[in-house]
Formats: sequence, C-alpha cells, structure tokens
Amino acid sequence: MGALLMKSKNKKRDRMGDSGSADIRVWRRLGILVPGARTEYCYSTCRIIADLRSESEPFLSVVFPQGTHLIRLTSRPTRFNGRRWFLLDEHGQPRDVLYYCNSHRKFVSRDAAGHIYASQGRSYRDRLFAKRDKLRQQLSSIRGPRARARKRELELQLANQEKVIEQIGLGFARQAIERDHDVADRQVFSRARLRAAEQAMQSRETMPPDRVLATFAQEFRSVTSRLRPPVEVHDVAKEPKRQQLIDAVLDIVTLRRLGYVRSGDLTGFELGWPRHWIKEPSRRIFVVVDLRKPNRCNAAIFIQDGRQKPRSQVFWIGEVKAAFGRQELRFIHAKTGLRSRKLFYRGGEFVLRPPDDEGNLPRNREQDVQRLRR
Repeated sequence: MGALLMKSKNKKRDRMGDSGSADIRVWRRLGILVPGARTEYCYSTCRIIADLRSESEPFLSVVFPQGTHLIRLTSRPTRFNGRRWFLLDEHGQPRDVLYYCNSHRKFVSRDAAGHIYASQGRSYRDRLFAKRDKLRQQLSSIRGPRARARKRELELQLANQEKVIEQIGLGFARQAIERDHDVADRQVFSRARLRAAEQAMQSRETMPPDRVLATFAQEFRSVTSRLRPPVEVHDVAKEPKRQQLIDAVLDIVTLRRLGYVRSGDLTGFELGWPRHWIKEPSRRIFVVVDLRKPNRCNAAIFIQDGRQKPRSQVFWIGEVKAAFGRQELRFIHAKTGLRSRKLFYRGGEFVLRPPDDEGNLPRNREQDVQRLRR
C-alpha cells in the first residue's frame, strides 16, 4: 500500500498483529493536503481523498475495496501564514500517525491499537548487547571533519560497554536464564488463564451482544445519568492472591484482551459463567461498558432473576499507567472511590474487595504451570 501501510521508522511492535499506519506527514510531502480543495491520491491497494473545502469539518477518506474509513482533520497556524494538519484520533486528540486496528475496524491512536516500542519489550541483557552493537555500527560508518575526535569518544564508550558485559559474566547469564524461565512460565500461565476465562464467559451465554445493548440501553442511560464521580480515588489496599486458575471474578484487563471491552466504543455482553459460580439457576448477569467519552467512562452490571426487574450496579472506569508505557483500565466505586482491576462476585453482587479470609489464600502458580505443561 506504499506509504500508508509501511512499517514505522521507530520500529514499533504491535502485540495484536496489526501493522497498518496512516501518516499525515507523508501526505503533506506528497501535496495531498491543499486548503480549500478536494484532492485524490491513488495507491496500489487504496485511494486517499482529502476534502479541505470546509473549514469547520475537514476530513480525509481512505477507500479500500472492502470499505471506506473516514478520518477527521484539524489544523493550527504556523509561521509565514502556513498551517499544519493533524489527524484526529478516537478521542478527538491531534495525531501525526494513526494505526489501523483489526479489533476496532478503524484507525486509532497508538495506545488504543496496543503498539509499543521494540525497546520496551527488551530485557536488561538485550539492551546491553544492543547498545554495544550500535556503538560498533557508529564506529564503522563515522565520517566528517570531527571523525578522529568522534572516533576516540566512541572507542572509549565501546570499551566501557565491553567491560560492563565482561564484569557481569556468568552470574548475569545465570540470572538471565532464570529470568527467561520465569517469563516463559508466566506466559504459559497467562495464556492458560485467558483460555479458561474465555471458556467460562461462553459457558452459558444465551443472548448476543447486540441484543444486550438493545435490551438494556434505556436502563443504562437511566442509571448512568445519575452517576457522580467520587471526591477521591485510591487503590484497593491489598490485591488478593490467586489460588485457582480462574474464579468468579470480572477482570477488566482480561475483558479487554478478549475483545469484550474496546476503547472509544459502547459494548454489551452476558456473563455466561458456569452454574456453580452464580449459584442461582435462573439468575443471569449482563454487563454494559461505555468508553466513548474519556472523562465519563463507566460500566453497568444488571443482575436479573427470572422475570423480575433487574438489579443494577454502576462503576466508573479510569486509566492508570502500566508497564511498558501502556494504559490499563480500572473499576472505580462511585461512592467510596476504591479502584481495582477486578470485581469479585460474592453474595449476589459485585464488590471490589473480597472478604479478608480470601485475600490470604496461598498462591500455587508454580503447581498450575507444571500441570499445564504436562
């Protein structure tokens, strides 16, 4: 597709497998963005249409054989009576680059698409060797009037880097091997928990997502319109330790990985948990999550017993900084301000903190990993 779907120069890596990007800087150099005009540019697999005739609503269309994707534009003045154009992401924020995400079926920002820099996924050992290789490459390609002085600086940096690697020696290698084994065990356990959560969600599912939204749309608007944000937000003091591979827990990070929760979208689904988790044979649980507005993200849980009117629980949803520069979602209690990634189903309702006796259970992740490997 040429410049539209090229690999990023920053070598960003996507854990979801999407690699398409829309870079407005490339289109500026190609002369596609002409104020007050409608221009087109054709690639081998798509067609770009930039319509800047309207000053209030300029847009750009990416036309594929499968469909058309509309991207809104914005601009700001620059020096010498010029203008710089930006793409607007799903939250209305200006961006130079948007990425096509298969789960969203549209162009979204880097955070929503799940892209990270390749260096963020490297271990300490890999960063040391990568820095050494970079210094060697700079030494081999040095040019210019300060080549001799620059060469001495690089040789000194390379000698120090080699000394650090040599001093670490076998102890570092042993720690690296143990760390790699631990990472592999955590990956096996994480994939197994994800599969178990997906099977548990679909164990007794009877209502499709679109019907859930149609059924509870009016009630969702009613319960969320009265919702007020808490005065103060603080994390749950103690995260419970897992004893089982999967339990009656609503984990928003797992829901996002499974596609039940999507940034910038309104989603609804039924918790098709096994019967022994819900206890009541006629009870059904439905969840509606609204992440369309960044400052008003919330989730409503509807618990219905037979033909009775469903009971509802409403939680705010906020973002926190996670590892590798990512943003993770958290449930926030509307009254107490407690924040947690999990909701525990206890006594016919969802709570952010389980009873104290459940928080002190021993963790047997090593036994689970051995069982999964067998």
